[in-house]
This record gives sequence, structure tokens and C-alpha cells, in this order.
Amino acid sequence: MRDAGLAVVLAALCSACAQAFVCLPAPAASTMTMSLQTSRVSFIRTVGGAAAAAVAIATPWQAQALEEITTASGLKIKKLAEGKGEQCAAGDLAAVRFKGRYKDFEFDNIFDTEEPLYVRAGGGFLVKGLDEAMVMMRIGDRWELTIPGALGFGEKGRSPSPGKPRIPPNATLVYEMELTALPGKEGELFEALEDVPTVDE
Repeated sequence: MRDAGLAVVLAALCSACAQAFVCLPAPAASTMTMSLQTSRVSFIRTVGGAAAAAVAIATPWQAQALEEITTASGLKIKKLAEGKGEQCAAGDLAAVRFKGRYKDFEFDNIFDTEEPLYVRAGGGFLVKGLDEAMVMMRIGDRWELTIPGALGFGEKGRSPSPGKPRIPPNATLVYEMELTALPGKEGELFEALEDVPTVDE
């Protein structure tokens, strides 16, 4: 994708150079000077526009980083922070933090707990919308998720509990979720083993 973007820039440069500095014969020096100045402005505008287009082509995800992306199931994703760690996959042991709300009421929040929640990615322990998002995340990703009713509590809704009202059937939920670690990934296992005392110690 990056090579394609560079190719666009090079093509634009070649085209612009070929067109911008062609001067038609003119009897007077002043006419020649005006043509060159006009061609120079045209050249700068052409190359600048092509470079901007190439950047947009080469980095589509970065350009959409703060925009909502909707999956085929209707899950809406907005990236709040971009992680650089390992990619999560179905079946991985994942450490996550999240908070959820229905309208203006917050019904879940484990961002302030001492430990994150450890779950199997895609294992069905969480609502479907969280499971779907989790297997697309990297360690360090923090996303806002707008979850349609079918991917939330479904037709049954959620029963009331002390201090928490009932959530009606097929309610749209908004979650914020962060993938903090993947303890089952090989790299993290090696790091954990390095901290284990040996017999000689």
C-alpha cells in the first residue's frame, strides 16, 4: 500500500514536470516570464494535491482513526487509542478493562479495579459485541463500541439489580474497552518465566 502511494506521487511529479514547464513561443520576454510564473504555480498545486491524495491512499486506517467504522453485524467502532502490541485472536486468554452504559446510565465499569478481567477471546463470556471487537484489537487498543441490541443483551434485556435499573430488550449499548494484555502469547510467557527464581537463586 505504501509503494502504491509513492508511485502516485512519482507519477504526479513526472506529469506535472512535463506540463508545468512547457512554454509556448512568445515574441516578447515579458510574455515568456509570465508563462513560467503561471506554470510554476500550477506545478506546485498539482504536486501538492497529488501528494495529499497519495498519503490518503497509503494510510487509510490512520485517516479514519477518529471516524466510526461499522462492521457487517452493525457494531460501530471508534478508536480512542492505538496499541502497538500483539494482535488478539479467538481463543486467546485476554486481559481487558471496560465500562458500559445505557443512555446516560453507567451499569458496568472495571477500569478502576485492581486487576483487569481475564477472559477467553470469543468464548461467549461477554456480550457478543465485546467478543466481536476483542478479536480485532491489539494490546494497548482502546475503543468506543456502539453495540446494537442483537449484540448486547438481546430480546431478554438485563434484569435490575441493587442500584442498577433494568435494561430493556434490544437496547443499544455503548462500551469503552481496552485490551491490556494477552497473557497466553509466547512473548509474555517468556517475560513471566524470567521473573521466576531458579534453583541456584
